[in-house]
Amino acid sequence: ADDTVRGIGDGLRTGVVHADVTDVNVVCRTDRARRPVPDGLIDFGDIARTWLVSDAAVAAVAAVLHDPARPLQTAAHVVRGYHSVLPRTEEELAAVWPLVVMRSALCAVSSEQQAQLEPHNGYAVESQAGDWQVWRSVAQVPWSLAEEHVRAAVGLAPTVARTTAVRHLADTAGTGPVVAVLGDRPASVVDLSTTT
Repeated sequence: ADDTVRGIGDGLRTGVVHADVTDVNVVCRTDRARRPVPDGLIDFGDIARTWLVSDAAVAAVAAVLHDPARPLQTAAHVVRGYHSVLPRTEEELAAVWPLVVMRSALCAVSSEQQAQLEPHNGYAVESQAGDWQVWRSVAQVPWSLAEEHVRAAVGLAPTVARTTAVRHLADTAGTGPVVAVLGDRPASVVDLSTTT
């Protein structure tokens, strides 16, 4: 992940970022329906001058903690929100997933170390399981898929490489069946949803 980001690092804009936009650092007010609405940030100890896109990656990791079964969709929603305020460049969008992977790895290792150093620190011990779950969740997502999903979330077309790969598959589709022919047997549909 580090090599990937450093490879495009010269194309990433820099600026001052909070660098720790997580649940515990967001101050909320309630709306008329008594739902929390983000209203500000606290904990400015991690503010740094770095890549602007890193703030979206940090916030994405924090959001994935709430829905580790859908890391890509959750992260894409966060990036879309950041993009709506400050549009991201193509290089920044390519850096999102490697930064998400790095941040989730950092959180997992950091909470592991802190829990070992302070076994009576409830916050560190409690964070440990969730941080590892987020790491396992984001580590399983292929980076090229993640980049395309993030691009689609902000309204960009697929990359040239992805378009070429899809076109190549279409060109070779007539060379043979992808799935063995079932003969006279009807295909059955299997519902893999969690609601049945």
